[in-house]
Formats: sequence, structure tokens, C-alpha cells
Amino acid sequence: MQPEATDLARLTDETLVKATALGPRHWVLDELAEAEVVLDPQRVAQAWLQLAANAVRFSADGSTVGLGSRIEGNQVRLWVRDEGAGIDPADHERVLRRFERGSAAGGSGLGLAIVAAIARAHGGRVEIESERGRGSRISMVVPVRTEEDG
Repeated sequence: MQPEATDLARLTDETLVKATALGPRHWVLDELAEAEVVLDPQRVAQAWLQLAANAVRFSADGSTVGLGSRIEGNQVRLWVRDEGAGIDPADHERVLRRFERGSAAGGSGLGLAIVAAIARAHGGRVEIESERGRGSRISMVVPVRTEEDG
């Protein structure tokens, strides 16, 4: 990890632009946090793009995928939401572990585990809000750190 002062609005915009190359979706900016926080922008962008890649993988061409950032008190929430298959509630914890997948998934089972590891390295967590057949919103929630925090 290489934390540095990061313009969250710029990181959000840049990540959304990169995400649009992942698949033919209706990409939208849900919300934009205007703040400077200390985090590792490369690792956070990596995790965020993994969430976007998952959204593309489990949603239909032309469906909406939203990306956003928000300051919530002393936390930063960064999310991707989709209109895809959703994740069964029984699978929420399992999909965050290495080599584990949800009951309807294929792949290596590393994507969300990497996202969770990056969130934990920032002192945070991953939150899954999902409904089968209606989509998901998966968020990285990390503490707000500023340069004054050291």
C-alpha cells in the first residue's frame, strides 16, 4: 500500500472512464464525493474496476451500471451497482473469501476477495446489497483519512 492525498472526485471520474471499456453498458455516475482523502489510489482503482468487471459479467448488454462515491460521516463509500443476476443472501460472506464463488457464478473466485483485501488494508470493509434477479450494489467502505491524520 502506498497511501497518498487523493482527490476523490477525480479518482471517481477516472475510474468511471476506465470502467466504460469493460462492456457495453449504460454507465452512469450515481454520486460524486468532493473531498481529498488519504488512500492508495492505484489499489482502490484496482478494486473499484474489479467491482465494475463483476457488474459487467453478471448483467446484460445495455443494462445500467452505476458507480459512485460519497462521504458518510467519517467513512468513504465507493460503490458499483448493476441490474444483473444479484447474489443470493446466503452467498454474501462466501463470495468475499478467496477461491469462493456464489452459487450462480463461474470464474476463479478471486475478484471480490481482492476487493475485500484492499478494503481491509485501508481499515475498511466490503458491503453487499443485492436481490436475486434485480442486481447488486457492492461498496468498499473505508475510514476517512486526511493528511493531518498522518
